[in-house]
Amino acid sequence: MRPASSLSPSPMPLSSKAVGWCLLALILVTVATAASLSDGEEEFIAMGQSGDDACGAGSEAACSLKLMQRRARQTAGASLAAEPAGLRAASSPRPKLFGKEREDVLAGRSIYFVVLDRFARSDGNTMPCDDERHWCGGTIRGITQKLDYIADMNFDTLWITPVVKQYGGETKDGTGFMGYWAKDHYQIDPHYGTAQDLKDLVKGLHDRNMTFMLDIVVNHVGPVHSVDDVVGLSPFNRTEYFHTLDIGEMSFSEYAAPAGKLMAERANRPLQAMWSGGQCRPGEDCNCFTCTALTHEDFINLPPPAWNACPYGKMVWNASSPCPWDSLSAFCMPGDYQCKGYSEQVTLDGWFYDLGDLNQSVPFVRQALLNWTRWMVETYDIDMLRLDTAGFVPFGFLSELQDAAGVPIIGEVTATNMSYHASIQQTGDRHGIDGVLNFPLYYTAQAGFCHTWFPYATGNLTFLGTRMIEQAQPGLYANLDTLGNFIDNHDVDRLRKICKGDAARMVNALVWVLLSKGAPIIYYGTESGQVAEQRESFWNYNYTHGRGFFWIRQMNALRREFGLATASQRVLPFVDHQKLAFTRGDDQRVWVYLNNMESGDEVVRYCSNLPQPPKPGFVWTDYTSGQPAVIDSANCLRARDNVPIILVQRRVSDVAAGRVHGLEEDFQKDSSSHPRHTLEGPGPFSQGNVYKHTGR
Repeated sequence: MRPASSLSPSPMPLSSKAVGWCLLALILVTVATAASLSDGEEEFIAMGQSGDDACGAGSEAACSLKLMQRRARQTAGASLAAEPAGLRAASSPRPKLFGKEREDVLAGRSIYFVVLDRFARSDGNTMPCDDERHWCGGTIRGITQKLDYIADMNFDTLWITPVVKQYGGETKDGTGFMGYWAKDHYQIDPHYGTAQDLKDLVKGLHDRNMTFMLDIVVNHVGPVHSVDDVVGLSPFNRTEYFHTLDIGEMSFSEYAAPAGKLMAERANRPLQAMWSGGQCRPGEDCNCFTCTALTHEDFINLPPPAWNACPYGKMVWNASSPCPWDSLSAFCMPGDYQCKGYSEQVTLDGWFYDLGDLNQSVPFVRQALLNWTRWMVETYDIDMLRLDTAGFVPFGFLSELQDAAGVPIIGEVTATNMSYHASIQQTGDRHGIDGVLNFPLYYTAQAGFCHTWFPYATGNLTFLGTRMIEQAQPGLYANLDTLGNFIDNHDVDRLRKICKGDAARMVNALVWVLLSKGAPIIYYGTESGQVAEQRESFWNYNYTHGRGFFWIRQMNALRREFGLATASQRVLPFVDHQKLAFTRGDDQRVWVYLNNMESGDEVVRYCSNLPQPPKPGFVWTDYTSGQPAVIDSANCLRARDNVPIILVQRRVSDVAAGRVHGLEEDFQKDSSSHPRHTLEGPGPFSQGNVYKHTGR
């Protein structure tokens, strides 16, 4: 029933011919009006800046919705519905998922991560490229052509860097080749390809029963140095859409200008969200520790010193820093509330260098980001999202974004404070985003396996085990299975560099990533053992199937065969800092033994934390070799050199009949059908370095 205020005399009915003429006239007027307006004028009217507001007298959020619909039709060729959600009217729209159903899409997924500009070209050019400032030529279509290579490693998911149109110029930091400098959210950057290329990539993954994760950014846009830079953005083309904390009497252009162009007293503007600004005061040394000389006691029952940060000394607390003496961080990070001068407001409202920091408290910005995120999910059939710089976005908006997306989001939160890190998933009764990249364990693991420096973690796998146990405490994290475990990525040194090319340490670290609880993430090229530079091109390595490739393939196969995606975990630290063990499954069906010793060290023996007796008719077998576990006379488990041991139960009859195969057998079978490394000299994953039987 209509409300009383809506009751009015019915108009006289019109003939069908009259209705037709009226509709035609309306269409002609609409087309003429649209043709007479530039994109800027359309946006101007849609945002309600004129006195005669084209959006009506409604809210700014409603106007932003209309703007989003118009922009999407113009730049992406999408057919947007008129309902409040503002999403395309697809023939079979992707339904929104909620709660556990949504989290399960991400939980325990094995993920392969590629930098779009560096993974694969589609023009046949194989010239190497390691340019830290300019585009190298990788494309979406190139990735699609290499999906079988990725699928052959048994990955569940492909994650790629952002695809939207980038800032077109060059700053002192280079260009937007990485994809995190958005200029137009509704266009695919032509360097990468087209909208159809992205749809073809997603279809190729789905045809292989794999899922697709797209990287997005809602914290900032590309470089902004003036009002003119803002006007060129779409849709965030007004200065009031950006944070201007402590702007004072400056104009926006003065505030945003590169620091070198400003007067000395203004050189810390825009106010910075990280390092000096958000986590410690400008002018202070943010490093929590400093290098000092070693003493004799430093060599007694302690891990060796870090080779990278302090090779001839030890790191001690830096009393002049804002850090507490017992800091678990190398420098003040988001969530390090004990750092003197820590400012949550600056962390959230400050900028990243010169990247315009979006103000999600502005209704237009808030609604535009929510609409765009859901539009991307529906238009390109995206299965999950990775959220850049999530730790610098207000929690309330993260919660709204997760609901709007309708697919799981895993966020980048560079923190060691586990309570803070866990709060991104859940704060009180309010859910945040489903997943978080596992930076607390990354910092500890890379130092533990590769002997680089990090507080308490250098060469110390016992400390890594302790942190794993701490992370699993009931009530801390909402879901451990949606934490993304990794050992390198596009923002940190590669595994080969941090382990100085030591094959055994690299393999142990990779097995930790792939088999510990959570969603394992492998950075492109790590499987080759050859790629050393952080963002080096991969096409010049010929996508070889070396032993690193097979280690990863076999660990992913093990995850599937034994149902480890969301299986429980029990961590078993050793007194010896160089060893770590853990089991997977309530029935402890998989036992993992790791170490951080250099290649060529003596055979590793694990003399505690041994598995329970096998079931009748079964024997504990090393999954990678296919051979029964070796227990010596001292009741110690022995390894082949210092490669990992992964024990599973196999039937005695199958082992005796030779029906259980290991990595080396699979590698040799594959040798005739796939390319090998052609670079000079053996790679760190060569047989002599990684897979050598000692006969002892």
